Amino acid sequence: MIFHGVSTTGIGFFLIDRQVVDLVIQLQERNSHLIGLILWLGFPYATVTYDRIEREHGTSRWTFSRKINYFIDAFAAFSYLPLRMASILGFIFASLGGIYAVLVIVLRLLGLMPVIQGWTALMVVLLVVSGAQLVILGIIGEYLWRNFDATRKRPPFIVEKDVKD
Repeated sequence: MIFHGVSTTGIGFFLIDRQVVDLVIQLQERNSHLIGLILWLGFPYATVTYDRIEREHGTSRWTFSRKINYFIDAFAAFSYLPLRMASILGFIFASLGGIYAVLVIVLRLLGLMPVIQGWTALMVVLLVVSGAQLVILGIIGEYLWRNFDATRKRPPFIVEKDVKD
C-alpha cells in the first residue's frame, strides 16, 4: 500500500510498505523520478491532502535548477512523447515543405513570383531537408527509447501475492 501526502504545491511525502520498498530497490534505476517509479509499480494508493505551512527555519535545497532536472528525469523516465513529437513534427514539416516547394516552383514557372536569384531553390531545399532530418531524428529516437527501455530491466509485471496450494 502507498500513502502520499498532496498539498497545493505537489506531493510532499509518501509512506510505502516493505513490499514496495523491496521492488524499488530491486529495479536499481538511476536518474529516475522516485514518485513516478513508485506509482508505476501499480500498487493501490491513498491520497492524504494537507495544508503545507511555511518553513520557519532554514531554506530548501530544492533550487529551481534541481526542480527542472527532476522534471526532466520524470519526463524522460516514463515518456517517449518527445521522441514521438519529433517524428510527427518531422513528417509535418517535410510534408508542408514538399507542398510549399511544389507551390514555389509552380509560381516561379508561371512568372507569378518575383525573381530573387537562388531564393526558390534555397527555400525548397531548406524546408524538405529540415523535415527529413526531424523524421530521421524521430526514428533514431524511437530505436534508442526501445533500447533504453530494455536495458532498464523493469519487470514486465509485478506479482502482488504468491498463492500456493
